[in-house]
Amino acid sequence: NFQKKVQLQNEVDAKRLLREVSILKNMPRHPNIVKLFDIIDVTRQNENVKTLCFVFEVAQQDLHSFIKQRPVINIFQVKQIMYSVLKGVKFLHSAGIVHRDLKPANILISQDCNAKICDFGLARSMVGIQDPKQAFG
Repeated sequence: NFQKKVQLQNEVDAKRLLREVSILKNMPRHPNIVKLFDIIDVTRQNENVKTLCFVFEVAQQDLHSFIKQRPVINIFQVKQIMYSVLKGVKFLHSAGIVHRDLKPANILISQDCNAKICDFGLARSMVGIQDPKQAFG
């Protein structure tokens, strides 16, 4: 499984974590959005900072490391990755969610070049907002 360790050092970290958990738990399942399986408290005894570990579905690597490890990426791989990412973004937008931090490090890649969008800490929900500027204020 893919894991992400998060330390809650302040209110901003807590809000981002709550936003990410809320989005991932309430969003319908989609093949191009990462699935959150569990959240484990891994805070050590006598530690002042709360540490949580997110457990996601299996992913070999993120797109950033995929690109760095391969000197040449064939056109089929590029098309497969782009198609997967665009399907995921279309699904998010149809659900009223804007990711706001889409970059290679936030796209997980499987061996067959299927992409899954992850890291929803900066995402915003547009549901129920009349003026889109309100969501980013």
